[in-house]
Amino acid sequence: MHNSAAAINEKIKSEKKVTRAVGIKLVSEERSVKREHFEAAMRDKEKLKDEERARQEQAHLLAEEEEVRKIREQSNFKATPIKHYKNNLGAVPEKKLTVPVEPKLQTCQRAAMKSDMQD
Repeated sequence: MHNSAAAINEKIKSEKKVTRAVGIKLVSEERSVKREHFEAAMRDKEKLKDEERARQEQAHLLAEEEEVRKIREQSNFKATPIKHYKNNLGAVPEKKLTVPVEPKLQTCQRAAMKSDMQD
C-alpha cells in the first residue's frame, strides 16, 4: 500500500501545474517610478524657464545698450557759442559820479569822553 500511495501522490503532482513565481508589484516601486518621471519633467520645465530668463536678460541688455547708444548720438558734446545780445540799457549818462562822504558820527564831545576814559 505504501507504493500505491506514492504512486497516487506522483500522479497528483504530475497533473498539477507548476507554480511559478510572479513578480510582485509594490506600490512604493510604482510611486518611485512616477516620482522619477515627475522630477524629470520638473527639471525640464526649470531648464526651459532658465533659458527663457536668460533670453529675456540678454534682450534687456541689448535694449539698454541700444538706448545708451541712441542717447550718446543725440547728445551734443560741443561747446555752444555765447550769443550776442543787444545792449538794451541805452546810453550811459556822462554825469560825474558822487563822492561818498563819511558821516560824522563821532562828535567832539564823544571824542573827549572817550579819551578821558582811556586815560
